[in-house]
Amino acid sequence: MTETFDRLAEALADRYTIERELGAGGMATVYLAHDVKHDRKVAVKVLRPELAATLGPERFLQEIRIAANLQHPHILPLYDSGEADGFLYYVMPYVAGESLRDRLAKEGELPVTDVVRILSEILDALAKAHSAGVVHRDIKPDNVMLSDRHALVTDFGVAKAVSEATGRQQLTTAGVALGTPTYMAPEQAAADPHIDHRADIYAVGAVAYELLTGRPPFLGTTPQMILSAHLSDHPEPVAKYRASVPPALEQLVLKCLEKKPADRWQTTDELLLQLETMASPSGGTAPVGATEVGRAKGRWMKPTAAVSVSVILAALLIVFFPGDGGVGLHPDRVVVAVFANETGDPSLDDVGRMAADWITSGLLGVSAVHAVPWPDALQAWRFVTDEVDAGGSLNPVRALAEETGAAIVISGRYYLEVDTLLFRVDVTDAREGVPVGGELPPITGSVDAKARIVADVRDRVLGSLAVSFDERIAVSAGLASTPPTFEAYQAFNEGMTRYLGGQYQEAVESYRRAATLDSNWVAPFLQLVVNYWNLGDWAQMDTVLIEMRRFEQSLTEYERIWVGHFQAWVDGDIDASLVEIRRAAEMAPGSKAVYNRASAANRANRPREAVEALLTLDPKRGSMRGWSRYWNRLIHAYHMLGEYELQLEAAERAEAQYPDARLKTSALAIFGRIDELRDVLSELEAAPNQVTARNLMIRAVEILRTTGQPAASKGVLDRAIAWFESRPGNELASSGHRNRYGWALYLSGRNDEARVIYDELVEDDPHWMEFRGRRAFLAAVSGDTSRAVEDAKWFA
Repeated sequence: MTETFDRLAEALADRYTIERELGAGGMATVYLAHDVKHDRKVAVKVLRPELAATLGPERFLQEIRIAANLQHPHILPLYDSGEADGFLYYVMPYVAGESLRDRLAKEGELPVTDVVRILSEILDALAKAHSAGVVHRDIKPDNVMLSDRHALVTDFGVAKAVSEATGRQQLTTAGVALGTPTYMAPEQAAADPHIDHRADIYAVGAVAYELLTGRPPFLGTTPQMILSAHLSDHPEPVAKYRASVPPALEQLVLKCLEKKPADRWQTTDELLLQLETMASPSGGTAPVGATEVGRAKGRWMKPTAAVSVSVILAALLIVFFPGDGGVGLHPDRVVVAVFANETGDPSLDDVGRMAADWITSGLLGVSAVHAVPWPDALQAWRFVTDEVDAGGSLNPVRALAEETGAAIVISGRYYLEVDTLLFRVDVTDAREGVPVGGELPPITGSVDAKARIVADVRDRVLGSLAVSFDERIAVSAGLASTPPTFEAYQAFNEGMTRYLGGQYQEAVESYRRAATLDSNWVAPFLQLVVNYWNLGDWAQMDTVLIEMRRFEQSLTEYERIWVGHFQAWVDGDIDASLVEIRRAAEMAPGSKAVYNRASAANRANRPREAVEALLTLDPKRGSMRGWSRYWNRLIHAYHMLGEYELQLEAAERAEAQYPDARLKTSALAIFGRIDELRDVLSELEAAPNQVTARNLMIRAVEILRTTGQPAASKGVLDRAIAWFESRPGNELASSGHRNRYGWALYLSGRNDEARVIYDELVEDDPHWMEFRGRRAFLAAVSGDTSRAVEDAKWFA
């Protein structure tokens, strides 16, 4: 890679100074460069060597000049193209913004108004190209840049230039696909030589579907499966994944996705007109709901009048953010601190946690703010107070804000006067250290009615915030179920302490006790699901989720999303679980929900989304402080992407932060550093976290096999099996442990023993796809075709 970079830099030195690689795609690698003549930043795209070797530079450059003549506000122009030292390249402006793919990776699904605006601008660009006889052929989120909230379509004519210069057969031989399977029209998938502009309309429909639902219209584990779906399957209704999408917009998108070009919208101008009519006040189906109109000085501003969709689109939903009052502090993020116990009675400590927890629950019930979820807030507050107790000179409010990224901090204290509790509450803008809104009067109540006073504190605080910030916050006041009994909360808080310490089995006992003490309180049940998740006990997760069905009408939106995520997981619907957790991450940015989104994205074979999500988190503070699994997820995502250098770099950063090198397992196996790998294995065998150990051991075995190191692979596999069989009984019984052990047995050639394990796993959890899929695979390799076919039919 270094040699290629140096050779390219030398070949283009007279015109461009190559600075660094920005990324790589199916056809080209992109470099950031400085245009020497014009003194500007540019993006230089260099065709893949195997593709360039197939092309003739004259024909390629001739075709790409056609695209260079397209001039339009929403088309990223071509500055230059050429051939140098065997490199075929073209040059475009460097756009410092993000791509539509980047935004999708961060948000999952976009607001409907944003979707309408972005689609309008893409279609406007396509209309210009189509009028000039140019078909893009590769419309996808990666080829749409977002700059100053405007969409810019990139790589116009590149796919056409490549196809015209070589012919499809030669491209297939070169291993390069024209178009991207996820967005490819059926006629492209079928290699129809007579593709026209309606293929772009189909791709726009596929992009629109993903912008609205957070998932493309067709999914598959291989490109062939996706292409087959484009040819024969019909997309599911948009409303199945997002009921709030207006029916007219859904029908517009689905018409783009018709199999036959003649059944689609026939021109981009026709489609654009339909979209603009829909967005106008007279269209009757304007796709807009409650919208944040603006922000100023870090506070949420209330809409003062009805705003039409056309005005919103014309203004491009401009949002005014204040200057950075503090590095990394977000003006719409709120964190609630544990209220300080000033009563002198330690038995009342949990009252302060209960009040903060209950206020947080209320804030998570509305979309007007991004509240830091209680487990993340409690973890951050424990760190801050430990630092203060250790003699640090921290300002606790400011420190909590920096730990969580929240500009607004709610804190307070409470006193005991005879038999009356008195609460005082502060709301602080941590960026400037100043109070927000008017002073909240003291809140009092009987010490014998702790739940009642906690509910009163929450309702009064949220009501005050509604006056100062946004009346939508007031919706949450009194909305959640009745607060738990104080005794139940004490057991719950004990569980939280154990959970944050990684003692998941012990936490289960505390949450079970809390649920027994107050069976009408949902939080212990939800935390039980989380702990069983961490323990890999899917059967117990399913049992608790069934218990939780009686809470269905009383759940907050945030709780409902998490329940949906976990239910989809135990049902084996990985894509649905990803859709749900995206929503949770959107409601609580910077929290462990974002980490869980990355985990779900990895499971759904979307490692790029996982990387993007993880890179929004700080591994050294907040919810990721002390969470070494952050690095495990990031390393695994880089591994799935084949970005092994980044994988090793991440592993080395993890090693610098944590006292062991176990996260380097995969990278060490890839690069054949066997002696170092053996040292890591010794650490894994003694590691208390058996989930991480078993996963990394098996991954090392598989990597050593696929990289042609059979002897080393067998040595690691023998050690892994011995370790599996030495584990204590409670670990041996868990489905996660049995799954990895069964796979290790298969890898060692002990198929019959592995099949027994997977028969038991499927019997215990018949809906979990991985167990049934592996059983089908083992049956097939063992020659048991009837069993393999039977399980395969289950998937159908």
